[in-house]
Amino acid sequence: MLKRLEVTQGELEVTAAYYSPEEIARRGQERFDREIRHAVELDPSNRGKMLAIDVLTGAYALADSSLEALVTLRTTEPGAVPYIVRVGFPTAVVLGGSRSAGWPGGRR
Repeated sequence: MLKRLEVTQGELEVTAAYYSPEEIARRGQERFDREIRHAVELDPSNRGKMLAIDVLTGAYALADSSLEALVTLRTTEPGAVPYIVRVGFPTAVVLGGSRSAGWPGGRR
């Protein structure tokens, strides 16, 4: 859901659009599946790389780390609303627990 924030300070009025984390995830995954996945997964050397997608424009950057991907994306899209994907994996990161087979460094 798109939320609008209006701030008035003196004579300056600023309106900005904000998306909930759920909306960013939905839009980012849709763009990845529909527009980007096929192109980046064709090259096997991209497996495991991090992909930052601007959910508003569809622009993206591919790098070895999420930080590198975000910095690269922000150089071309300063107002980007980013979503991060690890190419070839169902999630970008693992929180807690252990890695399963298929993850870099995971159990075999």
